Amino acid sequence: MTKKLGIGIIGAGYISCAHSIAFNSVAAIMEPQMDVEFAAACSPFPEELAGFKERFNFTTGYADWRDLVKDPAVDLVIIGSPPNLHYEQAKLALENGKHLMAEKPVAMHATECKELYDIAKKNNLVTAVGFTYLANPGMFLARELIAEKKLGQIYSFNGHFLVDDFAYPEKPYHWCCDEKIAGYGTTNDLGYHIVAKLMTLFGLPAHVVGCRQTKVKQRMDKDGNMRDVTSDDLASAILEYENGISGTIQVSRAATGRDQFIHLEVNGSEGSFILDMEDMNKISVFLRDEDKRLEGFRQIMVGPEHKNYSRFCPAAGHGLGFNDFLVIQNGLLLGEVAGTKHENGEPYKAIADLEMAWKVQKVIDAIATSSDTEKWVDIT
Repeated sequence: MTKKLGIGIIGAGYISCAHSIAFNSVAAIMEPQMDVEFAAACSPFPEELAGFKERFNFTTGYADWRDLVKDPAVDLVIIGSPPNLHYEQAKLALENGKHLMAEKPVAMHATECKELYDIAKKNNLVTAVGFTYLANPGMFLARELIAEKKLGQIYSFNGHFLVDDFAYPEKPYHWCCDEKIAGYGTTNDLGYHIVAKLMTLFGLPAHVVGCRQTKVKQRMDKDGNMRDVTSDDLASAILEYENGISGTIQVSRAATGRDQFIHLEVNGSEGSFILDMEDMNKISVFLRDEDKRLEGFRQIMVGPEHKNYSRFCPAAGHGLGFNDFLVIQNGLLLGEVAGTKHENGEPYKAIADLEMAWKVQKVIDAIATSSDTEKWVDIT
């Protein structure tokens, strides 16, 4: 018999809706041997809460998130609130024995992430973090190419996450312009995703030098007042590893004309790959060939031969999207809670947990420190 897990979601905006849709699909697609029930939802805005609760058939609604994390019917807490609230909400949830799925950034600084990781470990709780792009079957293939030494000795990488959300000065002031709410800004909003990919492939870098910038210094709020922008619009960094791998990353919310350019290229002695999330169902791979006439990048269409794709479709070319990646992400989380195993005997495991969030935040903090001091920063 499938056991049901009580889901509690803090926040009723876009990402909370996306999680709810994904959890509705998890049992049928990912077969984690654990179904869910929507036990409780939380929003401080009555109309938003009522609509969210009705849409996804939540049993209970709360205005105060503290009541949700203490609700005995809730086994797993999903945090989809603004970033400055994540640490406090996650900490109380873990202290109340709840499994956790937190959107990033989990906390404002690495020391807070480490504290949350220690609490979860002490209480034997399963945790996950919203590094959703890691669930792309193409990303699983990239990991396999490196693990199987298909690319030879890895030399370098370059990663980008570029959007134009705040490229235009007339864009109104938003809470993400406030460093007290959003943290560093683009550095931890978009940088988290690129650093998480690098962490998955190569582990923790040893040294970082970075630069953060705010291009539009003031924006008009809804009342017509000009307000200072205290978070950054863009950042870039060089990362070096002890084994000699090095590379660059660039993140920007002021990349005019870019909708969602999430790009990662890795180069090795025997080959390279390119992942481009604007064409997320393809991975470009170059492998050296004895016949030089046949060398060149090949575009590989993600399909049933790649991890987790066949759960959705038996043929390549149909394409998966962000919400499908959420199903994979949340299904692996539920499977870990249930102790589910894949057909090959490998246990289900969340694609990213609080330990990874802690290490990613260490890199993000180091980039910010480097920008402030104009020096290289060692990551320990």
